[in-house]
This record gives sequence, C-alpha cells and structure tokens, in this order.
Amino acid sequence: MKSGMTRKQFLKTALAGGASFALSAPRLLEVLQVSGPPLDVVIVNGRIVDGTGRPAFDAALGIRGGRIVDIGNVPASAAKQVIDARGQYVCPGLLDPHAHEEILMLADPVLEKFVRQGVTTLINGNCGHSVTPYHSKKVLEYWWREALISKRRSQMAIEWEGVDGYAKAVAGVGATVNSVVLLGYGGIRWGAMGGGVDRPPTEQEYKEIERLVETGLEQGAVGMSTGLAYRPNYYAQTDELIRVSKILGKHGKTYASHLRSGPNGALEAVEIGEKAGCRVQLSHFRGGSRAALDLVTAANKRGLDVAADVIPQSTSHRRASNRMLEALMVFYPGAFDYSEAQLRALVQDPKTRAEIVRTVSFFNNDKNDVVIVRALTRKNEGLVGRSIADIAKGAGKDPNDYYIDVILDEDNPVVFAFDGDRREPRPGGRGRGQADPADQLPPGYWTTHARFGPGADSIPVDMDEPYGWYEHQRRGAFAGYFRQAREHKVTLEQAVSRATRLPAEQFGVTDRGTLAAGKIADVMVFDPARFTFPTPMESDPNDPFPVASGVSDVVVNGVPVLLGAKLTGQKPGKVIL
Repeated sequence: MKSGMTRKQFLKTALAGGASFALSAPRLLEVLQVSGPPLDVVIVNGRIVDGTGRPAFDAALGIRGGRIVDIGNVPASAAKQVIDARGQYVCPGLLDPHAHEEILMLADPVLEKFVRQGVTTLINGNCGHSVTPYHSKKVLEYWWREALISKRRSQMAIEWEGVDGYAKAVAGVGATVNSVVLLGYGGIRWGAMGGGVDRPPTEQEYKEIERLVETGLEQGAVGMSTGLAYRPNYYAQTDELIRVSKILGKHGKTYASHLRSGPNGALEAVEIGEKAGCRVQLSHFRGGSRAALDLVTAANKRGLDVAADVIPQSTSHRRASNRMLEALMVFYPGAFDYSEAQLRALVQDPKTRAEIVRTVSFFNNDKNDVVIVRALTRKNEGLVGRSIADIAKGAGKDPNDYYIDVILDEDNPVVFAFDGDRREPRPGGRGRGQADPADQLPPGYWTTHARFGPGADSIPVDMDEPYGWYEHQRRGAFAGYFRQAREHKVTLEQAVSRATRLPAEQFGVTDRGTLAAGKIADVMVFDPARFTFPTPMESDPNDPFPVASGVSDVVVNGVPVLLGAKLTGQKPGKVIL
C-alpha cells in the first residue's frame, strides 16, 4: 500500500521531527532515566566542582552501577536513593598521595579518619615500605624491622603473596575506601639481597630485584617508592636506583621518594626520573621555600613530569617506650637484622648506649623535650606531664640513662612526646628538601603552586595498640590544606584539582580524580567553611583518635559510606589494579 507522501513531504516531516526531538531532548532524557533502569544514587542541590579546575556550577549528579551516568538536570525521581547536598559542594573524592595504611587497613577496614575528610583513594606503599616481596610473613617482618608495626602485629594471621594476592586479602576483609599500591624498594632490596646490607647488589641480586619490580608492576602496582633516610633503603646509591627505575619508565609508572637527607635529595630524585624516563613524586617535600617551588617548576619546564606532596600540618610523634628499640633497626648502622635481645644489648652496653643517645633519632632528643604524656600501667601514672630531664634530676640520675631505663622497663610502658608536649601545630610545608632560612615562604604558600598538593603521611594507628605510635594533626591534613589554600587566595576549584586530578594523573589512577559521565563514582559533599580539624590547643594532642568535620557525604565506587555525617557501615573499597 502506498502512503501517497512525496519525497518533499517526507523530508519536511523528518526535519520537523528532528527539531521537535532537539527541543525536547532534556525532557526526553528525564523520561529515559525514569523509565529505564533506575539510578542507584542521585545527588541534588549541589554545586559541582568537577576537579578540572573550571568554575563550579549547579547540577545534580546521577550514579548507576558504580559510575557517574550524568551531571546536569537529573531528577530525584530517577534514583533509588537521594542525597540532598543542601547547597554544599560536590567534588571528586580526594586522593591521598602519601599513605601507609596497607597493613593496618587489614585490621581496621573502616579508616574513619580518611572517610571524614572525603578521601576515597589512598596511595599506599610509600617511603620504600609496601606489600611485597615474597610471602606476607616476610613482608610483616620487614614492617616490624622498619618500626612501622609492633612485633605482635607482625604475627597477624593473614596471608598473601604479591600485589594481586594482597588485593585478594583486602577483598576478603573489605575496605571503606580504595587504595593503590606502590612497590617499596626498601623491602624489595632487603628480600632480594638477604638482609639490610651496606653494599651494591651483585648482578644476580640485581636480576632478582628487577624481576620483583617487573612482576609487581605487571600485577597492578602504580610505581615504586624509596625511603632514603631509612635502612636498608639508605644504602641504595643513585646509579642503582636509576637502573631499577628504568623499569618504571618502560611501564609508564611513577618513582616516589622520601628524599635522601641533605640539600641535594630532591635533585637526586629528579635526576633518577630524568635518566630513567619516569614520573617523579617528591614525598612529603619541604614546600616552605622558594627554592623548593622553583626546583619543581624548572623540572617541569624541561619536560619532566614532577609533582610534590606536602604535609599541611603536624605535631610531634607520640610513641610508646616499649616500641622504642625498634627505631634502632632503622637508624643504627648494621642493626636492621638484629634480634630483640641484640637490640637490648646495644643500649645496655655503656659504649654503644653513649653513641645511640648522641646520634640516633628518637634517642638523641633533648631530654627536656621528651615528656611522658601517658602511662600504660599504674606504676608511672605520677610521672605524666613531666619531662625525662626533670624526672631524672629528681631521681639523681643522668637523663639519658634514666630514659634508657624507662625504655627497658617493658612491663610498664609509657608514651613519649618529643617536642615538650607543645600545643601549637607546626606550620605547613615542613618535610624533606631545601631549608635555607633566608628563603622561607609564608606557611601554606606552597598551595599556590600547580604541581604541589596535600599528602597526609598520617601515622597508621593500630586499633589494638593505639598508643604504640600515633600523631595528632596529620589526621586532619586535608582540612588544614583547604584552610591554607583559602588563606592564600587559591580558588576552591584549584584546591580541589590539586587534591584530586593531580595525584590521579601522577600515579596513573584512571577514571578517578574528576567528575564526568563514565567516571567511577567516588564523590564527596562538603562545606569548605565548615571543613575543620581541632588544633592541639582545641583538643588533646595525645589523643590518637580525632577526626575532621565538615564533610557530610562520601560515595565510594557508587556506594555511600558516609551519609549525613554518619558512617553507613558499607565497605565498597578495593585495591585498584
């Protein structure tokens, strides 16, 4: 049957229909979203800061199947769950480029200190410490020898081998937030060379090191880290690191470094990246000087890809006396592979004791600044709040000898602060790198640099032994970062980008760091004016558990983990491979 419609009439009708479709497209999109599979979550009444640096805009954000499906006029009726942003800002989940949570997140998968700052992805494996090589028993021993976990924690009943095996172990426990893994060169060198030895690798050892790095990258590691202030990483020379880092260049991965002590540590890291052909991340860099900012600017102008993370705020570490001997393995020459009995013998011998209290970190502090801030048994409760120097004077003893006596009384541990238990926070920008007093910038000025972002370097608190090792202010690092950025007239859009897109690109974390259709739905909702963390004068700096406030909602992989500032109990996080 013929329609009787001429070609001219057909074209006219088709064009009219096309115009009608174009004019009604927004409404049609709503209809499709409502009538098709429902969205899992829609965030309404928010100001979108998408992480690219472009100006904020009003829009709703729809999520389905763990991904963002639309940003725009998304109706609330299209979703199973509605989050009302109430005029707050909707941003990509933050990425922390400097974390050490890979072991203890197996015991504490909630990681509330990060969730309450809007952090949805951790870059774990920094400072040469990570989840390889070999069986987890070997990894855990290394972590104890680096004084990162207690001897008790090093015997935890969990097993894995390799980056992919570690990811399965985390999946078995669950996690509130995501993480990626850097390979730790300290552990790899120690394992491949059979101990913490002060010499270059043999050719056979080089081949094993290179095999371990190659395998770890193939399994999903995003790069490799060094901790050149810590034994045994301390023994690795520049040419050794260049040779191994060429594997990173081949795979397009990142070299992240806790810099070698001295004025040339950052220059060494840049040289390694330049000669190995890989990206460089300067870990907890000193962003407080013009020289530090200029070094990064100059490297990028030469065509290198160099970025830096800075600890925005910090106070003195707190550490239990019965975990002090661990520091000898890290900082005393030749002691990395010592037994506990050998470590005790070092401080019991008058000759080596004198050397240790003069040269070793955490032992060589002025004893007027070493204060007992907590007693973990009743024996020493009366000493809380007093310095070692003061107590020793009253007992008629040498302060260094008294300090060692307290450390060796392992049945009656106390917690030390090493800064006199001062209540003022350290200014942002402290860390490794240049420290010319004549070249200092105002605190927080580093936030104005496009290649600098925040990295918490938060101490991983063992929830079973919380007073063993902890620190106060780094638990609120991102709140401190946004405050400092605001003080230096950095726009919110720029500040968000440097805490999201910059680390995502620097570590190759794809589909995260910006908000766009098709991206993984890692999202935070917050009010910058209310995003705060208590200063040491506003709370007890000897409390290992403070958290930030001002973030109302957090979504990880499309699943809300914080709603209305309350934890949901969901654990959608994973190790991203």
